[in-house]
Formats: sequence, C-alpha cells, structure tokens
Amino acid sequence: MSNDKFDQELTTLFQQRKNSLNVPEFNVEQALQSQSADKASDTRRWFKPFGLILGGLTVSAATFAVMVSMLKQPKIDHVPNQTTDVSVVELEVPTNTSVPDTLPIPELPVQPEVPDRPTSAHSLPEQQALTVPSDIHLITPADFRLGELQIAQPNTQLKPLVQKLPVIDQQAFEVGMIKLGFDIDRQGQVRNVITMENSTNLLMLKATKRALSQWRYAKPETEIKGMEIIFEFTDK
Repeated sequence: MSNDKFDQELTTLFQQRKNSLNVPEFNVEQALQSQSADKASDTRRWFKPFGLILGGLTVSAATFAVMVSMLKQPKIDHVPNQTTDVSVVELEVPTNTSVPDTLPIPELPVQPEVPDRPTSAHSLPEQQALTVPSDIHLITPADFRLGELQIAQPNTQLKPLVQKLPVIDQQAFEVGMIKLGFDIDRQGQVRNVITMENSTNLLMLKATKRALSQWRYAKPETEIKGMEIIFEFTDK
C-alpha cells in the first residue's frame, strides 16, 4: 500500500510541476504554416526593392520617351498678327531679245611690212646671222649714224676691226642719241664702257653698251683711255 501511495504522490507532484511550468503544446501543422508564412514574408521583403527599381526604370523610360517626342516636334515660331508693307517692283523683260549663237571674231589688224632700208655710207662688213625667234621683231638700226671716235690728240681717228651693232626690240625702239665713253686695252678690246648722255630708254642703252663691249680695235702700243662715241637712232 505504501508503494501505491508513493506513486500517487509522485504523480500528483509531477502534475503540479507540469501545471506550474505551462509548457505549450506543439502543433506540427501550425509550425509548418508558420514556417511557410515566414518564407513568404522573406520573399516579399527581397522582391520589394526590385519592384521599386523596376518601377523607377519604367517611369524614367516613359519620361525619356516624352522628351524625345517633344524634341522631334518642329519648332513653330510665333507669327505676329502685325502686317508689314511690302513694296513690289515689276520689271518688264523684253521678249524679243535673242542671243546670237556665235559672236563675231574681230579681224586682226594687218601689220605693215617693214621695207628693207638701204645701208648708209658707214655700212659695216657683213656680220654673222643671229638666230632670233620668229615671234620677236627686232630692229637692227643699219641707218643710225655713228659719230666719229675722238681722242685727246687732234686729227687722230681709230677705226674698229670688229663692229657689232645693237639689236633692239621693235617695241623698245625710240629715236634719240646715246653717248658712251670707253677705254681700249693693249689687246684691242673695249673696256670700262660708261654712259655719258642718253635720250632713249634703258633697254636701248643696255643693248648699245652690250654691242660696244664686243668691238675690237688694232692692238695699240699703249692702253688708250677716254674714248667717246655717239650712237644716233633715227626713223628714216
């Protein structure tokens, strides 16, 4: 009997202890439902930022599309209602104007032929022919009169052995006189040609000095200085 009483007391104490602890009952279905709810809330918590980002991108794309459509629209300037006076000038164009198919070509003037001029009393020996381009007209003044060569001694004259004439372009030819001074060395060559007087142009002066520098005289015993010569150019 004592053992049964002991077991009964032990059971009573265990029941009292159990009641004092208030241990909740474990329900498997409720636990599974709670776990599913937690997972769903976690999923919603993770997808919520993505939804916000997706919504922001959608709004940005819509705004960009609106801006593009506004930019594509042509700009219409405001046209004022004011009217301005415009002057209109009417020009009458003749209807009977005609343009010839070809324009007449003017005839070129015929250049007169230059006759051969007779040689003067001071004509020089024949010189070697110079090769001159056909499109350049040169004048060899065979009719100009050469002045006497004067030196310091009275009544003394020298005659050149080789006498070159100046070759002058037709466009540069002028009537006038050129007086040159020069020296003769012991070889009979002309040296130190200088200009003393000139009533022509520079081209004629250069041609005359170039021709005089090619003159040759008989070899003198001593060098002769202070020689003078006059080239007179006439149109007769």
